[in-house]
Amino acid sequence: MIKTPEEIIKDSLTFFKKDQSRKRREEVRKFLDYYSGSLTEQYIEDYFKSDAFQEIPHYNTNIVKKFINRMSKFIRLVQNEMSIKDTKFLPKLKMLV
Repeated sequence: MIKTPEEIIKDSLTFFKKDQSRKRREEVRKFLDYYSGSLTEQYIEDYFKSDAFQEIPHYNTNIVKKFINRMSKFIRLVQNEMSIKDTKFLPKLKMLV
């Protein structure tokens, strides 16, 4: 079966969209793993030799979750204190995050 150029383009776009969606899901899963503090070993094992983990057990603490929670508290606090007149401050606040 010979495909027309329109069909080839349509198939290519469909494949591209599915691939982008799959990559985005993987990225979100990775962010959720970092946030929850689970499965982080699989992301760092490429950077360290496995021998080092056998000799000295690694200490796993989740600073990502603490940082995100504190930043969200700060943002909520600032948003509550802002009035409608202070909307020009919002772009500066978004730059902080």
